[in-house]
Amino acid sequence: MSKKKRLKVGMLVQVINRRNSEVMPQIYVLIEALGEELWEISPVSNMSRVKYFHTKQLKVVLCK
Repeated sequence: MSKKKRLKVGMLVQVINRRNSEVMPQIYVLIEALGEELWEISPVSNMSRVKYFHTKQLKVVLCK
């Protein structure tokens, strides 16, 4: 049984590289849900840029 990610707008995430499963260092904010599996994200450092990723490619950032 797969573990579902409970992503919500405003959460901080990192992107997982599909080719080598490496977690990229840049942190993004979830801007908008575009269906069940597609998200519009923006880097924390530059909110004017927008990218689109599937839920499987996102890893939630846990803040301490």
